[in-house]
Amino acid sequence: CVIISLMPIPERDGPQQALWKKAHEAGQIPDLDKLEPSPILIAGLDYIVEHFPEHGNTILSVGCGKGRNELAMARRGLKVSAFDYVPDVVAILQQRARDAELDIDARVSGMDERFPYPDESFDLTADITSTMSMKTKEGRKNASYAA
Repeated sequence: CVIISLMPIPERDGPQQALWKKAHEAGQIPDLDKLEPSPILIAGLDYIVEHFPEHGNTILSVGCGKGRNELAMARRGLKVSAFDYVPDVVAILQQRARDAELDIDARVSGMDERFPYPDESFDLTADITSTMSMKTKEGRKNASYAA
């Protein structure tokens, strides 16, 4: 399981989520999609796929945002499922995946609610910024069941 956490993200439908969405709409969040995918994440995935191919086919990306990492994952042949709690950024990822003719299952969901996938559905879990926002036992349990 690949999990890289760098900063907290607010809970879904809470007051911080409204601030996060407003910041996206106002252009106050840097457009990370103009940057290359996370080199740490991609290096880790490449290593796993090369050395442990039986463990690297399906991946759940937690807190996907607009999808810069998820598009790179799908281009590497991984079956990508992803979620974020901001509907507007999920819609952007869905459109980018369609435009690139990539099959990415992107959904709206929060960290502390039941993940929108059956338990043990994934070989890998990728997270750049979201697991630190898990505030409940339910959220921690969901993350442990995903992969």
